[in-house]
Amino acid sequence: MEGDLLRRIVSSVATKSLLLSVFSGSLLILSFPNFDLGVLAWVALVPLLLAIEGKGPLQGYALGCSAGVAFVLGMSYWIWTVPTFKLLAGVLAGFYIAQHVAVWGLGVCWIRRRMALPLALVAPCVWVAVEYLRSHVGFLSLPWLLLGQSQHASLALVQLSSLTGVHGLSFLIVLVNTAIAQALLDAGRRMRQPVATREAAIRAPRAAIIAAVLVIGAFVHGAVVIARYRDADTTKVAIVQGNIAQDRKWDRRHRQSILDEYGRLTREAATQRPVMIVWPETAVPGDVLHDPALRDKVAALARETATHLLVGSSEYAKFSDKALRNKHYNSMVLFAPNGEIAGYYRKMMLVPFAEYEPLPGRVAWPRTVVPAFGAFVSAVDYTILPAGPVMVGATICWENIFPDLVREVVKRGANVIVNATNEAWFGETAAPRQFLAMSVFRA
Repeated sequence: MEGDLLRRIVSSVATKSLLLSVFSGSLLILSFPNFDLGVLAWVALVPLLLAIEGKGPLQGYALGCSAGVAFVLGMSYWIWTVPTFKLLAGVLAGFYIAQHVAVWGLGVCWIRRRMALPLALVAPCVWVAVEYLRSHVGFLSLPWLLLGQSQHASLALVQLSSLTGVHGLSFLIVLVNTAIAQALLDAGRRMRQPVATREAAIRAPRAAIIAAVLVIGAFVHGAVVIARYRDADTTKVAIVQGNIAQDRKWDRRHRQSILDEYGRLTREAATQRPVMIVWPETAVPGDVLHDPALRDKVAALARETATHLLVGSSEYAKFSDKALRNKHYNSMVLFAPNGEIAGYYRKMMLVPFAEYEPLPGRVAWPRTVVPAFGAFVSAVDYTILPAGPVMVGATICWENIFPDLVREVVKRGANVIVNATNEAWFGETAAPRQFLAMSVFRA
C-alpha cells in the first residue's frame, strides 16, 4: 500500500515537472515570430527552472530536452515545406537543436549539486556558454533563434549587442527568469514553514535587484545610442522583390518573363533616384557573369536607370577553376551605372547538406538521411563592393546569422550591409520572419 502511494507521488511529481518543461518550450515559441511576443521570453524559462530545482543532472537533461523539443517542433515546422527534406533528417536536426536547452538543464543541475552556487550565477552563465558553443561548432554551427534575438523589436535593448553580442542580451533574459524563479522558490519555502517561525519581512532577493539594475541600464544605454544617431547621414537604397515562384525560377521558358518583371520593378524604383537597387539572391535566371546575353540585358538596364544594380546570380564555378566542373558559386554581382561589372561577391558560408557535402571522403552520410547534396562551392575572399558613396558588404542567405563574418566585412571597410536571400522555399511560414528578426542584430 505504501509502495503504491510512493509510486503515485513520484509519478505525479514527474508529470508535473514534464508539463512545466513543455510549458517553457511553448512560451519560447510564443516569444519569436510568427507570434513575436518577445516579452514572454523574460518568463519563458521560469517553469523549467522550477521543474529542475533540486533534480540530478540526468533529470535536468531530460527536462531540458523536453522543453527544447517542444520549442523546436513549434519553431521549425517550416522545414517540411522543402520537398527533398526527409523525416529522419528532421528528427535528427530537431534533436540536435534541442540539445542546447538539454545541456543547459544538465549543466545547471550538475554545477549546483557539486558547488552549491546560487542559481542566479549558474543559470545565465551556463546558458551563454552553451549558446556560444552552439554557434561555433564547425559545420554544425547554428546561431538560429538565440534567446536574445527574441527582443529584435526593442530597438533600445538591441543596442546592448554592440557591446556584448546577442549573448549579452541572452544572459540578461536568463538572469531575469532566474530571479523570478528564485523568488517563487523562496516564497514556496517560506509558506511551508510554520507560521510562528516565518520571517516578518519579505526581502527582495539580491538576484532580482541586480537583474532590475542591469535591465534599466541596458534600456538607458540603448536610448543614449539611439539619440546619438538620430541625425546621422542617410543614403537612399532601393530593393525590388519579384516574388517568383520556386518552380518557375529555373525553368528556361520563364527566363524572359522573370527579367521583364525585375526590369519593370527596377525602372519603378529608379524614379526615386537611389544610389543602388538590389535584387534578391539568385534573382537573375542564369549566370550573369558568363552568359553574354544575360549580362547585356542587366547592363543595359543599369545604363537606362543610371544607377548601381546589385543582383543575385548562380555562377558556374568551372569558369574560375576547371576542376570545379558541375559546381556553382552563389554570387552577388554589382553593375555600375555605365553597365560595367564593378565587382562581385561569392557566398562563403554555405548551408551544410543543402548546398554542399560536409567532410567529403571522411564521412559516408546515409542516403536515408541526406538523399542528395548541393553542388555549390564556398569562396574564401571577403569582398567589398564600391557603389558610389557607399562601400557594400554583401551577405547571402543565412550568412547574416553569423556575426563573425559580418564583423570582418565591416573591419575591411564596408559601411552598408546588404543581405540577399531567397525564402521562396518556405512560402507563407514563419521562416522569413524569423530570419528577419535575427538580421536586425547585424545592423
